[in-house]
Amino acid sequence: MALCRSDLLPASPRPAGHEFVRHVIAQRGRDAFNEVWRSPQLCPTGPEIDAPATYVRYTNKLAAAANERRTADSGGRFPGEASGGSRGLLL
Repeated sequence: MALCRSDLLPASPRPAGHEFVRHVIAQRGRDAFNEVWRSPQLCPTGPEIDAPATYVRYTNKLAAAANERRTADSGGRFPGEASGGSRGLLL
């Protein structure tokens, strides 16, 4: 299975692709941009490559949902927080 389908890419990918990468890195950082390779769900579509702000909004929503799940999984506490309510963080 291909991670990113070439038929979803714009007709002239080089200029659009370059601007897409610049925009996503500027808005979300290089580490967040590199997440694109993690799963097909994170692969941008042709229209998202043409309008990178759309992709940034989409990935922001995914990140927020993942953070909510992590918070819920930890019982509402920060990771490493003692059950007594202190806000000790693991460093």
